[in-house]
Amino acid sequence: MIKTLLYLAAFLTLFTLEVSFIHALPVPFDRMPLMLTSVVFLYLYVGFPAVLWWLIFHGILLQVFVLDFAPFHLLAYIAAAIVTVLASKHVFSNRSFYGVASTTALAIVTVLLVEILLSVIGTFFGQVSVPFGILLHVRLWGIALSALVLLLLFPLSTKLRGALHSLFQHYT
Repeated sequence: MIKTLLYLAAFLTLFTLEVSFIHALPVPFDRMPLMLTSVVFLYLYVGFPAVLWWLIFHGILLQVFVLDFAPFHLLAYIAAAIVTVLASKHVFSNRSFYGVASTTALAIVTVLLVEILLSVIGTFFGQVSVPFGILLHVRLWGIALSALVLLLLFPLSTKLRGALHSLFQHYT
């Protein structure tokens, strides 16, 4: 029960930080996909498989509250979760900076591709679609900012990894 509450509190903290703080920053810093970067880091580097559900819940909350500019967030973040698992198991299996950064970039590209696909499908049904240039611009900045955050996290990762393991694994 305590572990579930910790995961829920961590998820809500990251979600709130991304939606309220990150999105209030000036361009291009408001493009940082904090939840996606955190999930890939925690899943691939620290080894918490339960955090993949955070991407799905993130997509649900974005969909429910209409907090982003592209339709059907849930489908994009489900695809990102699947790509994260497949890439971490079959392509980038080591816990290096390059593996985590590449998996994060691949997940962001997956979100971009699903958003483009859904925008194209939406135009056939009369929905207003987001221009591809805007989607591409936002996601490319997201990749660059995610790599920068991961570059800053990795020197602290040994201490951070131990602290996260003691926090989340203590209550199993």
